[in-house]
Amino acid sequence: MVTYGEFPKRIRSMIAYGRISKRQLEIYYKLKEILPSTEILMEYKIKTEFHNYYLDIAIPSLNIDIEYDGWQHKYNVFMDKLRDEDLKNLGWRVIRIDHNLFQNIHLHLEELFK
Repeated sequence: MVTYGEFPKRIRSMIAYGRISKRQLEIYYKLKEILPSTEILMEYKIKTEFHNYYLDIAIPSLNIDIEYDGWQHKYNVFMDKLRDEDLKNLGWRVIRIDHNLFQNIHLHLEELFK
């Protein structure tokens, strides 16, 4: 299991200031369990011509972006759709995890990455 100190300083800072949620960390750790030899990154930066996107959890080798949508995301649906389309056009697959469906997330992640 990855410990807090193993995260880059920027990520540790984001955790400390609440920019990365406990749920995002749970997803990250579960993915590390399921895919132990795969690079999995938090707050991975993607530059486009007009935007810089920070992916909640990225698996660059598979071009997968996993986004945890907390309660506040109900206010960002339109912007999320535009962002998802941009990433899709760059070859990324975006998987959104709604906070209401989090209870069984471990089972869903295992099923996705079998």
